[in-house]
Amino acid sequence: LAKLSPSTLFYDKVAYAFYIDQTFQVPPNDNIIRILTDELVQEKKSKRIITLDQNREGEKRRFLLPEEPRREALLLLTKMNMRNKENTEVSIYQATKSMIRENGGDIESPEPPSLTKQREFYERVPYYVNSDFLKSVYEPVHRFEIENFWASTRWIVHNLRREESQILRCAWYEEHSRWGNDLDQLSLAFVLAKLQLERKFRRDEIDDHNKEENILEQSELDALTNRHEWNAFPSKDSGWPIYENVQPLKIPTLFNGLEEFMLEKNADNISHQITKTNLYVRLMSNKRLLKTMSTKLGDPKRNL
Repeated sequence: LAKLSPSTLFYDKVAYAFYIDQTFQVPPNDNIIRILTDELVQEKKSKRIITLDQNREGEKRRFLLPEEPRREALLLLTKMNMRNKENTEVSIYQATKSMIRENGGDIESPEPPSLTKQREFYERVPYYVNSDFLKSVYEPVHRFEIENFWASTRWIVHNLRREESQILRCAWYEEHSRWGNDLDQLSLAFVLAKLQLERKFRRDEIDDHNKEENILEQSELDALTNRHEWNAFPSKDSGWPIYENVQPLKIPTLFNGLEEFMLEKNADNISHQITKTNLYVRLMSNKRLLKTMSTKLGDPKRNL
């Protein structure tokens, strides 16, 4: 109850709740909790020029990053660290084992029947949703990507100020209660994957067949912006946030003074709407978490 429905335990004026799993040997101190609570909100960012180190060809690259709206998270968690021996995409079965391990369970023990039923259902969903042979050639292709939402729930920052937070927690609680096992991480991933799929259709986003290839490697893009950590959630009043183009625009090295021109003239067609606050669920990367702690506390090795 404290983990999935904290608002029932506090006075209605409480703004935030911080859940810490009982397996923590050394609970985070007040300073760390304040820092994490601050990460629920990210102020608007203007367009900016970023310079990257030389690539494999020895080229020094400059990029124009689009502006980003003010963001507020309903939940803040960290990504679950999961790798397999082949260093390929982690399957739902492998993710389930990692969740059992995080909860202190024995991954060699047989799965409870309720967990097997839940896992097998989740494994079938992408097979049907993502299969092209079931779709019309005129239908946009949006994939169900539960693998993007493997989150650790050993600690959670809850935003209690927003009614949308309660809507999200109710959806999580309902999905988790349906199966009757201890892996709330698995239920949360399914809820967030469904929300992502709904968002793609409702906002009529570019489908997966027509998306532009990244001009940067994912690790480079992640270093420039934390946009991938923020998963959109519909506002009760205004619906889904506007579509955000996070692709950086490469600046040709042959043109001197082009940077200033691009900052003034390049429009993202969202400037007139970007002043409002958009709502999200934030799955913070462990790398960014350690960097944040190192910057603000000088203690990157604290176990969170």
